[in-house]
Amino acid sequence: MSKELFIPAGALPFSNASIPRGFTENINPYASGYHLPAAFAAQDATSETLSTTGGPGLGDSTSLCHAWASALTGELSRHVLRIQAVSPGFSEWVVAPQTLGLDWAKGAHPTPYGSLSVSWAFDAQGNLSMNVTNPVGTNGMVNLPSPMRILNSTALVNGKGVLGSSFAVVGGKVFNLTQTSPNFENGGDTVRVSRFLSRLSVTLAKQDTPKALKGWK
Repeated sequence: MSKELFIPAGALPFSNASIPRGFTENINPYASGYHLPAAFAAQDATSETLSTTGGPGLGDSTSLCHAWASALTGELSRHVLRIQAVSPGFSEWVVAPQTLGLDWAKGAHPTPYGSLSVSWAFDAQGNLSMNVTNPVGTNGMVNLPSPMRILNSTALVNGKGVLGSSFAVVGGKVFNLTQTSPNFENGGDTVRVSRFLSRLSVTLAKQDTPKALKGWK
């Protein structure tokens, strides 16, 4: 089956042997909707009709709102936002988005306790901003989206510097993460530390540590 249906751009709904009988050679969500969960699991998902080269399969029969193409709707919440229940009724939950080459995503999932909303976005430099608002009476874990565009950077959660990629969140508390690239040119202590470390490394190479330490002001 894989030899008949799978091509580099995705899964065909009908085998190539069906083309002489009038079937179109496209990657079509009518049948490929069942392929979506596996594609998301492999972090390689597409939607709507695609040509065999992976381009938009636009034409007379194209519709961007047909019910048969709606398989993606549920999968977006499950994977791009990836809001998932850990305990029955969402008393415990986890958020672990998949970015899949997207610049941003935003949405909410209803729970018996209220709405659980997630938004994330990358700026022009590739830094992440992420917001999770969750209802009182629940507890959860927020994981950084995968894959990230910048791996080695600093991050602030609700204004405080943090390390790690997974964070516990108490219900009713807003989770706000901002990723910033390291910058040692913003005046004040950061520049002083940078200059001191430069002097220290040069002087230590000359085995003259006391003078290096004296240079710190």
